[in-house]
Amino acid sequence: MPALGVLSRRDKRCPRDPAAGDRTRPDLQPALTFPTEGRDARVPDTPEHVKIDLQEVRTRNLAAREIVSALSDAMPSIADLWLRLNAALADVPALNSEIIRLLAALAKVRRDHANLVAAGRATVNADQDAEPDPLYYLRDELRAQGHLPPDSWGRP
Repeated sequence: MPALGVLSRRDKRCPRDPAAGDRTRPDLQPALTFPTEGRDARVPDTPEHVKIDLQEVRTRNLAAREIVSALSDAMPSIADLWLRLNAALADVPALNSEIIRLLAALAKVRRDHANLVAAGRATVNADQDAEPDPLYYLRDELRAQGHLPPDSWGRP
């Protein structure tokens, strides 16, 4: 059997799913951490949310499908089993696409949330500074996200 070629990782990190006893990081991480030195704005650090390498999953799936194809030719007596296994492997590309779509949706939700938090902080600071319309920042962001109708100046 010829050797299978697997694409190498882009960096030299440890495997993404170590055995349960070898894990060094806690499963639950704090949601937000704030830098405190040399900055006047509190900006949360965004946690890494992708724990798997989708390119590696795709490569392994293609290798597994090639193996199933070769074995089905070598052992036709269990053809029904090979068909079932191939059908299960055929689901992986659709799942990969769904993960990519959900990651994009999650990034948009996180960005919208961060913008609302920034607008809320700006509103509180504007109120503390006795600005004439402190809610302007919050209304502006809600309009930008489509939660309020456009204002009279035509800005969506």
